[in-house]
Amino acid sequence: MPTYNLTLFIFHRSLRLEDNKGLIYALQNSNYVIPIFVLTPEQLTTKNKFRSEKAITFMFNALDDLDNSLRKYSSKLFLYYGTNNNVINELLENDNKIDAIICNKDYTKYAIERSEIYEKLSQEHNIDFIEIEDYLLHNVNTIKNGQGSYYSKFTPFYKNGITYDVEKPKTNKYENYVKKYSVKNKYDITLTKVRKTIKLKDEELIFEATRNQALKQLNKIKKQKEYGDTRNDLTKETTLLSPYIKFGLLSIREVYLKIKSLFGKSHDLIKQLYWREFYYNISYNRSDIFEKASFKLSFDNIKWKNNEKLFELWKEGKTGYPIVDAGMRELNETGYMHNRTRLITSNFLVKHLFIDWRWGEQYYASKLIDYDPSVNNGNWQFSSSSGADSQPYFRMMNPITQGEKHDPDCVYIKKWVEELNDISSDDIHNWQNVYTDKKYKNIYYPPCKIYDFKKLKEESKKIYKDAFNKN
Repeated sequence: MPTYNLTLFIFHRSLRLEDNKGLIYALQNSNYVIPIFVLTPEQLTTKNKFRSEKAITFMFNALDDLDNSLRKYSSKLFLYYGTNNNVINELLENDNKIDAIICNKDYTKYAIERSEIYEKLSQEHNIDFIEIEDYLLHNVNTIKNGQGSYYSKFTPFYKNGITYDVEKPKTNKYENYVKKYSVKNKYDITLTKVRKTIKLKDEELIFEATRNQALKQLNKIKKQKEYGDTRNDLTKETTLLSPYIKFGLLSIREVYLKIKSLFGKSHDLIKQLYWREFYYNISYNRSDIFEKASFKLSFDNIKWKNNEKLFELWKEGKTGYPIVDAGMRELNETGYMHNRTRLITSNFLVKHLFIDWRWGEQYYASKLIDYDPSVNNGNWQFSSSSGADSQPYFRMMNPITQGEKHDPDCVYIKKWVEELNDISSDDIHNWQNVYTDKKYKNIYYPPCKIYDFKKLKEESKKIYKDAFNKN
């Protein structure tokens, strides 16, 4: 006999029915489950400095798809717009038949505070609140070092992590979603109305936010056998799975199992999943990083130059470094950027322009479809050398040699920096020395004025060392 009669299941980021551990648990242990999603103004309106219109659009499309999936069982996704406290309290006040709240566990500071709200409301209404781990390969803090603490270095984390078994994906064979639910709630809303309320622009995305498309993209992973050799090649397509993982149209276990079945456990794509796992464990144990703290606290002493004009040029893809500008223009237009150019552009902002990594973190967040707070923060702190297992503070990427190495024929550059379409690849990589040639007099693409890479590198070292010496 089920433990609960009527359970409220709150979707957050696992926007699917299959292998959704929290949802399946709710269905197994309840007579009926009310599937809901709470759209919160603090996340969706422009008051959120990390708001990404493309990410929100993708999420809304995914919610539509989830609703369609539920309608196959004569149910629907019940949508509410308001604060977490107000919406859930209203539901519990108006329906005393609800005897449990269940959701999947999330790990950001915002999510932890949200769970505390659910816990408090559950206690006030004398019902159960249950969180189920779903987002990671292993429950958070499963992978610990010899002292029983979280790892701050990736390699030992990874070597330990792959010794643990990963659960097989679970089939959702249940159909006991509520067929009708007519309890009044003043926070009821439709996605169409929310779009108008938050003034969301109507734009097409390069990713189709459906479960079927996510599975199709996952099946394409068979083309990634040589990923370890090609992942930095800007002319090669990557897995393009990140939005589907971020919003849970695929479970992380489904992705893991697919890679493992095709290429084995030691494949580089498996290692990439563990980088995600690593950053989640870091952010869970060091939630202060979401409050602008560096993982290595001494790095908070760095005196950044924070030149706003240079920051604007970086954002617009007008730095004069072709590979940097190509990456930023791809981001601005599509909401996506190749991982290699994410590294190049972030390193350039921090160690060439001496602009605070937090500025870049926020800008990426506002543009990326696949924005993930833990991963984005981890990547930016990696580039700035302030994070867990980050690159050495003296490591500084040369954007010219990066372009030569990862886009030698300028296929990627020419796609995004159209001003250079008719220029030879050799001249593009040497643009700062040839742009004054008469044959280029009609090409308006000013080169970067920062030429002396060695001088910049020494200045960068000094800025970092000065920060260390303050401790």
